[in-house]
Amino acid sequence: MRGDSERADTSRQCRAANPPLNSAAPFSRPSTLIVLPVYRRAVQDGFSANDAGVAALLWLIAQGKDTNMISRGGWELAQNSAAQTRVFLQEGLSKAVVNAKRLDQLFIQQHLSPGGCADLLAVTYFLCRIEELDKR
Repeated sequence: MRGDSERADTSRQCRAANPPLNSAAPFSRPSTLIVLPVYRRAVQDGFSANDAGVAALLWLIAQGKDTNMISRGGWELAQNSAAQTRVFLQEGLSKAVVNAKRLDQLFIQQHLSPGGCADLLAVTYFLCRIEELDKR
């Protein structure tokens, strides 16, 4: 069980990772606006909607700002996981999508869950669907 001091530390780290949207900090734009082009590019490159979603999810995880991962594993483990995800992405999207299952197993072993990134992925799918309907 975590102590009060450790919980307070995690809370500070989560706030530092996700500054208010009106702050001048880099990456203060909502992540869904940043990840939409990643998803669209993957679809344009011939990925299925599912694999494009995996690519977008990996990209979000690579940002290292998922407060659920920070809360569950601490700042250092969350950042290490983000760095490992970036390595997968540097090998190319196709290979990263294939390696996603390996990364998933690693996260399960470490009791990590990129739930915040998954939520943003859901919003990404929603926004893409709205765009499709709007074009009709």
